[in-house]
Amino acid sequence: MRRTKTEAAATRETLMDAALEVFGRQGYAATTLTDIGREANVSRGAVYWHFGGKAELYAALVDERFERAIAAITAAAEGARTPLEGVRALLVSALQHLEDDREYRAVVELTIFKSEALPELAGSIARKREALAAQRTMLRSAIEDGVATGAIRPDVEVDAAALALLGFVNGLAMLWLLDPSTFSLRERAESTVDVVLAGLAP
Repeated sequence: MRRTKTEAAATRETLMDAALEVFGRQGYAATTLTDIGREANVSRGAVYWHFGGKAELYAALVDERFERAIAAITAAAEGARTPLEGVRALLVSALQHLEDDREYRAVVELTIFKSEALPELAGSIARKREALAAQRTMLRSAIEDGVATGAIRPDVEVDAAALALLGFVNGLAMLWLLDPSTFSLRERAESTVDVVLAGLAP
């Protein structure tokens, strides 16, 4: 019997969930499609029916799960009254979401700590660079708007500020991921973001 689109989509989602679990335990290089199929309780052939190979599954997993998280993070900045408030909401949300969303945290850990720089992952690595560039551009645009409206000091160098904010949020996230017992991102997000943004305010 042919599977319905709904059933196929559910199986695909199950496979990505399983892949995230196995990649998280073993790392990308040490994981096989058989391992993922076993975790998902499906055959290796079923994995190939949905994905052309391990690299394709990895790419789909990282792209789609990051897309979900980014949508949730950016939603926090909607309705901000000023560009500076929007930047603050975005940075706070990015940090808190990392602690609150177990799946997002697992994907971030996978891409940072458990994925080797293999040729087959070149496409995924390139897309990660593009995503960082897009985040920097978004911050730059918000800072430019803030300068134009007077919410941010006119003498602020826009590119330097955007780079500093991106480095801050990624650096703090890395510190927490290396040892979550040292502090809570959820509890520290607002105060640390406010310290950084104080340098931009008029």
